[in-house]
Amino acid sequence: EKTPEAIALSTDHIFSDNVLSQFFLTGQLWTYQQLNNRANQLARYLSANSVQPGDRIALAIGRSVNLVIAILATLKLGAIYVPLDPTHPSLRLAHILQDSQATLILDSEASLKARDLDVDIPILDIKNQAAEIDQYATENLSVAVNPQDLAYIIYTSGSTGKPKGVPIRHQSLVNLL
Repeated sequence: EKTPEAIALSTDHIFSDNVLSQFFLTGQLWTYQQLNNRANQLARYLSANSVQPGDRIALAIGRSVNLVIAILATLKLGAIYVPLDPTHPSLRLAHILQDSQATLILDSEASLKARDLDVDIPILDIKNQAAEIDQYATENLSVAVNPQDLAYIIYTSGSTGKPKGVPIRHQSLVNLL
């Protein structure tokens, strides 16, 4: 809010030309305001589609702007995000989805639609719904989140058997940041 026009996110890296000592930023740049607006639109879209505080939303999105937007939108709703790596084996993903009690899967490349996960959870491809999401208001939502509420659930590697969920509360996330 203090610096809405400052760069919050770049879709690429900074490259340095040692000879000229100049820096070149490539890719798309997102300001804090743009990122916040888009997260608010997605949060409102999800809310209109029955996502409520406390729901567990699985994010099957690779490292991208869409992942950051999905995380922020989920947190803005008071929901709990569960990161998924779409490249992991189907059995692992199915276990995580069932164990976390996910109510929705957000995807941005249709990476899970073609897989047989043997779970009955709706998959929403936010990339394909972009035009509809654009129709929602950009204002901040007013959802109360308490420090003890869960922010996300991360799963262990499962080296001793099945992956285990580690719940992270908002309080811990704020301390980390």
